Amino acid sequence: MDNNNTFQNKDNPNEIPIFQNDDYSQARPNQTIDENITSNQNPVSEDGEIELDPTFVEFSEENDSDNINTSNDSYDDCSEKPIDPIAPIMPRIEKTTYKPIEISKSDKGIKVFAFIIAFLILISACVTGGYYLGISSNKSTTPKVDLASKPKSENALTASQVYNAVSPSVVGIYVYNSDEGIASTATGVFYSEDGYIITNDHIYDGVAAAKFKVYTHDKKMYSAKYVAGDTRSDLAVLKVTDADNIKFKPAALGNSSEAVVGESVIAIGRPNGATNPSIASEGIISAVSTRVSTTTSYTSSLIQTDSAINPGNSGGALCNSYGQVIGITSAKLVGDEYDGVGYAIPTTTVKKVVDSLIKHKTVKGRARLGISYLHIDQLTAEITKNPCGLQIAAIDKSCDLYGKSVEINDIITHVNSLELTDSNIILDIIDAAKPGDTLQLKIYSVKNKQSVDITVKLLEDNGTSSYTTQKQHNDKNNNDDNEYNSSEFNFPNGE
Repeated sequence: MDNNNTFQNKDNPNEIPIFQNDDYSQARPNQTIDENITSNQNPVSEDGEIELDPTFVEFSEENDSDNINTSNDSYDDCSEKPIDPIAPIMPRIEKTTYKPIEISKSDKGIKVFAFIIAFLILISACVTGGYYLGISSNKSTTPKVDLASKPKSENALTASQVYNAVSPSVVGIYVYNSDEGIASTATGVFYSEDGYIITNDHIYDGVAAAKFKVYTHDKKMYSAKYVAGDTRSDLAVLKVTDADNIKFKPAALGNSSEAVVGESVIAIGRPNGATNPSIASEGIISAVSTRVSTTTSYTSSLIQTDSAINPGNSGGALCNSYGQVIGITSAKLVGDEYDGVGYAIPTTTVKKVVDSLIKHKTVKGRARLGISYLHIDQLTAEITKNPCGLQIAAIDKSCDLYGKSVEINDIITHVNSLELTDSNIILDIIDAAKPGDTLQLKIYSVKNKQSVDITVKLLEDNGTSSYTTQKQHNDKNNNDDNEYNSSEFNFPNGE
């Protein structure tokens, strides 16, 4: 070993010298590189400096200093630890071989199971979302209409202002078919901006496969289709079919339960022809709840008014002094002994029936007892020596009374412990009840002169409509839509 801390292998004098300190600048320029060094090592330039291969990664000074051998210790045996001549300059980069991770069969099974569960959850979410979307879509077809409270008295309008506010919501209706041509005329009221129209069920009675044309306040004509109707309430719903993207003006419906006797009202309709402008007639409310026989089987609680209601007014609007429609005009009693007696279906009934007709095409949630009766008032009771009440004229086989030792001509004297001095008592109770509710009846046997207590369950009355596709014989005047023309009415007989 010489003074420069180098040594030379005596057996192989051409072997590269080993430097024992970190000052690689002391390498002698006449030193050579063994021919056995591989080609990926850096060659030495002609001036003796080592040339770096540009393919090597450049390292920072900080990293370089970590790889420089700062030890002053020398190796005693060069064969024990050979030194790469480039090691002081560049770190050795070793090739790393990565073996793929082997997945066991159990892991694969877990992944397949998780995938199946995720797929089933996705399918369930799609089905559930579609279901609720369908419900939402169906609900959206039913217009949401609320009954507004009566405004303060200082906000009352003049008759002219009421007419201007309501007449755009009133339409004329022609009822016709291919056989008869125009069968009748009537009036209707827009219930929603998408073209649902309220009118009376009797306007197409006897007209087979009736069709409809409606005329708006701006003198435009549209086709309309029958949606549903109800004979008991005398309400029907039509729908404009050829008015895409057109928004009509629905009537503002007031709460008829807030009406009072003597209150000013205005009837608006088309008694002078469906194509002519609506006319107004002013009057007052004569009674807020009068039972009238709308069919041979039922009576309804109606608003009575002295406003002029003529043929063609059926299905029109009865308005209060605030531009609110509180009733749909229906029957008009005419005759020498009657004058100024008209009726309108209250909006509390209109909303319940019309909403159900639009949504279900029938009336849901309406109750009935299932009998026909004759009212025995106090005078009749005194004459016949029988108690007051409802004398049973017929019992429906579906009625809960059928087969319970109750006979025709027996008299219902009490309902829920209330004495039936007036037939309205039981009728109002039934109107407020729901199908399945029970009534406690006390029934007097005319034959045995004894009374029994019976519990009965109310039935559901979905109702029927006068609309038909079958040809029927029609003796009515085709120009008169009012089927109730009579010098007298059958009240209070009925159910």
